[in-house]
Amino acid sequence: MIKKVQKTIEKNNMLKNGDKVIVALSGGADSVALLFVLCHLKKEYNLTLYALHVHHGIRGEEADEDCSFCMDLCSKMGVELFIKQYDVPEMADEMGISEEEAGRNARYDAFEEMTFLLGADKVAVAHNMNDDAETVIMRLSRGTGMKGLCGIAPTRDNIIRPLINCSRAEIEKYLEGENAAYRTDSTNLEDDYTRNRIRHNVLPVLENEVNSCAVANIAYASQMLAEEEDFIEGYAFESYERCLVFQSEDKIELDAKKLTPLHSAVKKRVIRIAFEKISGKMKDVGRNHIESVLDIFAGETGRSIMLPYGIVAEKSYNKAMLKKASGEKEFLYVVEGETYIEECGIFVSVSAEKDLTADESKCFDGEKIQGQIFARSRKDGDRLCINKDGRSKKIKDILIDMKIPREEREKTVVIGSENGILWAYPYRHCSVSTADKDCVNKLFINIRRAYK
Repeated sequence: MIKKVQKTIEKNNMLKNGDKVIVALSGGADSVALLFVLCHLKKEYNLTLYALHVHHGIRGEEADEDCSFCMDLCSKMGVELFIKQYDVPEMADEMGISEEEAGRNARYDAFEEMTFLLGADKVAVAHNMNDDAETVIMRLSRGTGMKGLCGIAPTRDNIIRPLINCSRAEIEKYLEGENAAYRTDSTNLEDDYTRNRIRHNVLPVLENEVNSCAVANIAYASQMLAEEEDFIEGYAFESYERCLVFQSEDKIELDAKKLTPLHSAVKKRVIRIAFEKISGKMKDVGRNHIESVLDIFAGETGRSIMLPYGIVAEKSYNKAMLKKASGEKEFLYVVEGETYIEECGIFVSVSAEKDLTADESKCFDGEKIQGQIFARSRKDGDRLCINKDGRSKKIKDILIDMKIPREEREKTVVIGSENGILWAYPYRHCSVSTADKDCVNKLFINIRRAYK
């Protein structure tokens, strides 16, 4: 078995000469075997070994005995042992998660802390081939994509899994040959957890009644899928870069014309990449969300959908966008002197003469304006007169006809008075109120942009 482990180490570049390695030691068969194997390979790689035991605060006296066993074992093997204790039931209750998940969080917190304190290079954990097969079956049963079927990775960041290609039977046979004792966690004998039910009831049936190599075949298939996943994901990132038009913390724009012809498998990955970049997480994003986004992007302009984490998917002409919901509030300003519209970054002023310093000005007939002039955000139903006969049209429809993207339409500033809207800035102004050559009482509305 040592040769198999060393082959796994070399294939996956798990260790290099002089590494400091923390061995996660529970006292169970797998972790004891891992400690024995790495002690055997210590000179080969010039390793400095430490062991870390995490006491979960569960199983009372039995857990205390596990801890004592690890202390005795490490003392005999000359490996320095560190012990971290957590109250996992309390953690689970506070965080609203299962004890299984809380225990995993505790272990990885301990790994991170001890890696920092010891200046360690790697943390070795004892996942084996059976664990890999159990993981694949569990994910497949619950629903997963290709990435989920890749099972347990041999390495992840500074975590290494040297036993990942060894079966549980091989590990127990190795320990028997070494005359090595180990502890058995009583909870592993129960069927309270999904993984245990698969371990006790599903895998034995597969091995005894379907194929004696079922565990190995599932594990090897997951490894092949991992290689193919790596290739496809790389291609998906290249496709994402080709489709990318604009990217910021709040918005990602993709070229819909370049996205549409991609294979559906690649398109889904491009969407996932974009979503994770803008949201920073994918935990609650399922297949139905991704397919809904693709439906929006394949449809007509103006369609949108709200996704988890306050992300909006929207189609705007040739742009396929994912953006954070703006949460913009309506604004209303009475224009007195030069008034700063903070939401839009513009200054609005009204004067009898054109402001030559303004970026834009429109001249209106003062006789046709009643009451104070205001500036506000656009509302549904706002209408603007589009000819001298007084015919009006919804501003929203005007902007759509002008092919103004939805997100730009939302930035429209409505400037008006008691008797109607004068200007849908910066797009179109009222035809009826506009000053003509015979106008005596001219009134200029001037716009000066705060940011050029």
